[in-house]
Amino acid sequence: MATSVTPVLETPIPDNSQESLSQQTPQIEPQQVGPSNQLDEAALGVIREQNARIQALQDQLIAAKSAPPVAPAPAPTEEELNKNFYENPARFFAQREDKIKQMLEQTVAPLQEQYQSFKRDSVVDGFIAQAKIDPRISGSWNPQLEAYVRAEISKVPPSQVNENAFIQVAVMGLGLQSIKQLPGSNLPNTSVPPVPPANLPSNSSVIPPHMRPTPTPPAPPNTGVNGKQYRDLTEDEARLARELRMSKEEYLDMLGLDKTQVASSTVGRRTS
Repeated sequence: MATSVTPVLETPIPDNSQESLSQQTPQIEPQQVGPSNQLDEAALGVIREQNARIQALQDQLIAAKSAPPVAPAPAPTEEELNKNFYENPARFFAQREDKIKQMLEQTVAPLQEQYQSFKRDSVVDGFIAQAKIDPRISGSWNPQLEAYVRAEISKVPPSQVNENAFIQVAVMGLGLQSIKQLPGSNLPNTSVPPVPPANLPSNSSVIPPHMRPTPTPPAPPNTGVNGKQYRDLTEDEARLARELRMSKEEYLDMLGLDKTQVASSTVGRRTS
């Protein structure tokens, strides 16, 4: 009888030597720490700190909203007021004085605002009156420009309204008017044109700013009864002549007397 023999497979024995382990395990290079990694870590640290602060503020806000309202302190009783007064009268009167000052300030505040507005309007009226007679502005001044200036100067605090502020607003209005951008500039101009002086010829309507108008010739002196020419009396001379009951001619004749003739002269004397 034949017997079958089963071959036995040989199991390989692992080699645990140092050389084999070094060949089987892959080499892992250590991570190098450079400047970029340090900056990233620093940025992350700042972000974490900011997030912590934001979270803390949000927690405080939620706690404040959810907290019950604080009840107002009860008013002191009469006994407590008397006790505080006798313990420290100076402090009591100081507090009372502060309360009176606050009440007066609240009462006078509307009056002060009204006074400042009235004062500003008065100052602006004076500036506008000067602008209307200023040869540099009077030719271009009209109701539309005046309304614009008043509206713009009303926006300036009363304490800052002065001549420079008015000039700035007026110049701005003149510039807008020159390019036809002034509010209401399309409306017809209702301003009265300046009247030329009476001593100018009828054919002259505009005076150049660098030329003087022709002076009026002096009026001829008055001629008296005796053919002499007499000048006009001044206001003081006319008053003195009335007090002395003298005419203009008698008064001027008296002034023209020599000092040696004053005593014997009959000028201005009344016989009856």
